Amino acid sequence: MSEEKKTRKKKLLIRYLILAACILVVAAVTVTTVFAVNDWFRSDITIDNNEGNKPPVDPDDGNKPDEPDKPTINDTTFAQPVANLDVINSFDFFKNESLHGTWHFHTGVDMAAEVGTNVVACLDGTIDDVTVDDRLDGTTVTILHANGLKTKYGFINAKSGLKKGDTVKRGDTIGTVAEPCGSEYKQVAHLHFEVIENGEQKDPAKWLDIAEK
Repeated sequence: MSEEKKTRKKKLLIRYLILAACILVVAAVTVTTVFAVNDWFRSDITIDNNEGNKPPVDPDDGNKPDEPDKPTINDTTFAQPVANLDVINSFDFFKNESLHGTWHFHTGVDMAAEVGTNVVACLDGTIDDVTVDDRLDGTTVTILHANGLKTKYGFINAKSGLKKGDTVKRGDTIGTVAEPCGSEYKQVAHLHFEVIENGEQKDPAKWLDIAEK
């Protein structure tokens, strides 16, 4: 082998050694960097010792004002619309002598009461309508309540100034019993009372303590 070839091989070997050394150095630097970054992430993590995944305690919780009580079943207990529940016509078919003895379905209950007897709102609500029609039902007051309820009070004299949109409370006077007229003029003085629940006529006896006769 010539001297020139030996020199070439020696230079090539040196290059390989230098290249291998460089690769080792790069690998060492990379490994060191990876471990350093991992250590940094571990040290930056906050360990949550909240046992059982319980929600954290709000330090201001004890200073919060009490929430208002939710409505209870007692909020839908009706007040009697008149003092005495003297029912003369119930929620049923009846023969109406005022209309020539025709039979029809009575959509409420009639409670006998003297003219001038106070008529009160059964529940808190808002006046939905005050209508006057002496040819049929006289003056009728309609009240909107919560829970899909609506009540109607017919053959009354509405309280002066009462109008649509007024707010009334349970037991507030909304008028007085009037002289019978219109479709029930042959009856004694009375309050015609209706309950509508979610748009459907219902028997008021469901809400009032009316004794069977």
